[in-house]
Amino acid sequence: MIRQGPWKLYKYHDDTPPALFNLADDPGEWNDLGSDSAYADLRQNLLDQLYADWDPEQVAQCSAELMRDMQVLTTWGQAVQPLHEDTLPVEDAEDVVRC
Repeated sequence: MIRQGPWKLYKYHDDTPPALFNLADDPGEWNDLGSDSAYADLRQNLLDQLYADWDPEQVAQCSAELMRDMQVLTTWGQAVQPLHEDTLPVEDAEDVVRC
């Protein structure tokens, strides 16, 4: 997500098109201008700035590694069930990690 002046643009790491809002005119973000051709240059400028500081592939890779690590720890915790008065029950990794 990037904000510049009245403009807010956000893009998910998938095929979803970017969303663009003019927060001065539309503070509730009801009117998505992300696919409006009248804003193509602005949208591209904001996307270029967004991708200058954000590598979605690297974020996806780190998230996948985190999920694998959590699954290993979850499997270990469920198998061992460490007993200690300060230990909480081990939840499934999918219930703990939300990417």
